[in-house]
This record gives sequence, C-alpha cells and structure tokens, in this order.
Amino acid sequence: INFVLLLRELKSAFAPYGFLLTAAVSPGKSAIDSAYDIPAVASALDQIHLMAYDYHGSWETYTGLNAPLYANPSVESGSNLLLNVNWTVNYWISNGAPASKIILGMGLYGRGFTLASPTQNGFYAYAPQPITAGPYTRESGTWGYNEICEKFKADPSWTVVRDSSYLTPYAFKSSQWIGYDDQQSLTIKAQYASSMNLGGAMVWSIETDDFRGLCHNVPFILIKTPRTATTTTTPVTTTTTKSSSPSTSSTTTQGTTICGPTSSITTTKSPSIYTTLPPITTTAGAPPPNTL
Repeated sequence: INFVLLLRELKSAFAPYGFLLTAAVSPGKSAIDSAYDIPAVASALDQIHLMAYDYHGSWETYTGLNAPLYANPSVESGSNLLLNVNWTVNYWISNGAPASKIILGMGLYGRGFTLASPTQNGFYAYAPQPITAGPYTRESGTWGYNEICEKFKADPSWTVVRDSSYLTPYAFKSSQWIGYDDQQSLTIKAQYASSMNLGGAMVWSIETDDFRGLCHNVPFILIKTPRTATTTTTPVTTTTTKSSSPSTSSTTTQGTTICGPTSSITTTKSPSIYTTLPPITTTAGAPPPNTL
C-alpha cells in the first residue's frame, strides 16, 4: 500500500515536468505476491522495468541458469518451473500489467558455481561453492560478460552448451560452471519481447558488457543486440540441442518456432567458435523448490 502511495505522489510531482516514472520490479512469484498490487502499480508507472534475471545463483547449492527464457520440464518440477523469463512476463500481464508498459530486463553477466564433481556438469548439478571471482567484478559467483568472453577467447577448452528449452547458454571447464546470456540468447529474448508486444528492453549493466570490444571487435556488443534483433527481418539462427534424460542421445532441432505463431524466430544449425555439447542432467534427484 505504501509503495503505491509513494508512486502516486511521485507521479503527481513529476507531471509538471513531463518526467517518466519507472520502477525495477522483481521476477519471483513470492516477491510479486507479497510486494506489489500490480494493477495499482501499473496504473502509476509509465514503465515497469522487469528484472528478469537472478533466477539462480550461488546462494543455491546446485547449478542453474541466471535468466532462462523458458522452463525445462525434463529437469524441473514444482516451483522451479516458474523460474524463467516467460513465466514472469505472463504472470505480470495476467495479473494486470499492460504488456506495453513492461520493459524486459536482460542481464549482461552470468551466475556461476564450483562443481563438486567435474563430471556432474549439467543442470541442477551439486555445486556447494560459487565460481571464483573474475578480474573486474571481483565478486565470487558472478562474472560480467566481458570476463566470460575474455575467458573463452583466452582458453578454447571451455565447453559451451545451448539447451533448446531454456534457450540461454551455460559453459563449464573442469569444476567451473557459468550460466549467462550472449548475442544469440539476447537476440531471441529481444524478438520474444517484440512477439509479446512488450514496451521494450533494458540491460543490467553497462560496465559488464564487452565495452572495449576485445572479444568481438565491436564495443558494447550486447547492449546493441536488442535493437539490432528487432530492426532486422532476418530470422535468428542458433545451435540448439536437447536431451530428455542423461541416458538418451541428443538431437538437434531445426526450423522450430520458439516464440509462438507470430514469431519469425527459428532454430537451426549455426557454426560456433566454441565446442558445443548437448546438455547433461544429473541423476541425484529432483532439486529443492526455489523461493525466489
């Protein structure tokens, strides 16, 4: 109630100056249900900046992607099926937020873990410790995209995995595991936002992009990606693989629509400078429910 009153007072104070009133809001169900009167918040705000990231991280003891676009029912159940961008967007809309006011947040960083066993390196693998700190962010458990891409460039032995359900990548080398977003996944997310008639996209944050262009010879490559993705008519191409269980062989899907009947996004084979393997899931039982 107090938050809504604050927003209304700010909106009234901003009106004479023509200022926009925005707020960054949570993606998690428990926080949404306890913190927001969505219709009232949406009425007061000009834009709703949806922080669609931090679904998983080193506060947990198992691996998970920072910002998966969709759920993966082959490895998830219960409340873990809610930990993805698509669920969050639809939950806000179904509870009264106009799609046109929602600005989809995209993370220019990854959340990482130190695996208990290097051979158990798939989703929900036991990982009791965070990934070691990067040279710039200097925070264990988190690497900026600039740190991630520079690691890959310096050491091609990293393995990058793209899952056809989550549609965001992760990478591992020995006991180090990182889930993140890159050009391919942000392109898909930007076109997803367009297909959902959202108001736009935002990024967090500028200093973790490849701002010097050391990896791609183009500075701020990720920040530029959403605009490029929504101003081109060329379908997105990306390598995707899917394994229903650890015992089944992977398959590569081609020509699969991933954003609904109005989307032109398709998946197909695309060359990569990194080694790409099918996702590997663990057999250590179902993960505990997440309380984001």
